[in-house]
Amino acid sequence: IVLLRNLPNGDNKFLPIQPKKKVYFETYYPKKGVSPTNVYQSETNTWDIEIVDTPEKADVIVLWLIPNSPSLFESDGSPLHLSLSKNNVDTKYIRRLIAKKPTILAINYSNPWAIDEIYVEGKTNLKGILATFGTTPEAILDVVTGKFKPSGRMPFSTPVSDEAAQNQKSDVPGNKEVGNYQMFKFDEGQSEY
Repeated sequence: IVLLRNLPNGDNKFLPIQPKKKVYFETYYPKKGVSPTNVYQSETNTWDIEIVDTPEKADVIVLWLIPNSPSLFESDGSPLHLSLSKNNVDTKYIRRLIAKKPTILAINYSNPWAIDEIYVEGKTNLKGILATFGTTPEAILDVVTGKFKPSGRMPFSTPVSDEAAQNQKSDVPGNKEVGNYQMFKFDEGQSEY
């Protein structure tokens, strides 16, 4: 897990989430034929927070996005896109959820997703951003509550937009692109709250 953003909350940083806060944790994983949303509930809560079942009851929302791109075997030869909306994520729903309460976004980076459709620095309710690479909800809660300090680093750069990704040089890695290409940089990651 990589901590990419931890924005100010008064004189302190937003993370870790303070004890006794009410937390709504939703996983958004689009799959054919089923609802993409799943509300996390735990019978063994070891985080000193209260896990609630609606965003309206929460002080903080934790949202774990797991975009679902088509398999390479399903490719028809057209360009691969890194925008969330072109990878089965209802970005209008995500923006409405984020607007409700201060939100921590965890996003599963199976590709270097461009998240500009839901995140513009300084213009959103997102207070923290984590990169995950196939983990568990419990591990995310360990990090956002401070039970475990993140130490991961980004293994690649992510583009500022899908357009930037479509226009990049095919023989140059993202961290070597010139100009305003990177939103999150190769080897980026915070280890202190």
